[in-house]
Amino acid sequence: MTEPESQPVTAPEPSPPTPAAAPPTPAAASPTPAAPPRPHSASPPSIPAQATTSPTPPPPARAVCGNGAVEPGEQCDDGNTSDGDGCSSKCTTEAPARPLAIESRALELQRVSGNTDIQPSRQARAAMLRDGVTSVKAAVRMCVDTAGHMVDSTLTERTGYTEYDSKILEAVHDWQFRPYVLNGTPLSVCSTVEFVYLPK
Repeated sequence: MTEPESQPVTAPEPSPPTPAAAPPTPAAASPTPAAPPRPHSASPPSIPAQATTSPTPPPPARAVCGNGAVEPGEQCDDGNTSDGDGCSSKCTTEAPARPLAIESRALELQRVSGNTDIQPSRQARAAMLRDGVTSVKAAVRMCVDTAGHMVDSTLTERTGYTEYDSKILEAVHDWQFRPYVLNGTPLSVCSTVEFVYLPK
C-alpha cells in the first residue's frame, strides 16, 4: 500500500493588524473673553498739611504793688507800700504790727474831718435834766490804720444814756485822719478820746 505523499503545510500568513481608531479630536475650547480693564480713578493730588501756629499770647502785665488791686504774683495789695500793716511793701501778707498807743492830743492833731460837737437828742437832754445830772462823760478807744482810716472804735466809758452813747460812736466812725508817721514810716495808732457834755 502506497502511503500518500505528504504535502507541505504552508502556514497562513498573518493578517495585517487593524489600525487603531484615532482618538477623538477634542473640541476646541472656546476662548474665555478677557475682563475689560477697570477704569482707573484718578485720585486728587495730595496737598501737604500745613502746620497751623496759634499766635503767642502776650506775657501778663507785671504786677504793680500798691495800686489796690491784687494781681498775679501778689498775696495782697492794700493800696500802699508800707510795712507793718498786714500787707508788706512787696505785697506779701504779714502779721500786722501792734498799733502804737499815742496821746489823745497827738491823735487829734492828725484829724482832718469829722464832727466833734456831738449833742444829745432833746429827749436824752430832757432825761439828764430830769435826773438832775450836771455833766455826763463818755470815753471812746479808737484805732487808725496807716492810711488814716478808722478801723476800731469802742466805748470804754458810757454816759448812762444809751441813745447818746450810740450817737457818739456813730459820729467818731466817720472821722478821717492823716497817717501818723514816725521816722518816715506810717504807723497804726490807738488812743482814747473823752467826750464831756453839760446839760443846760
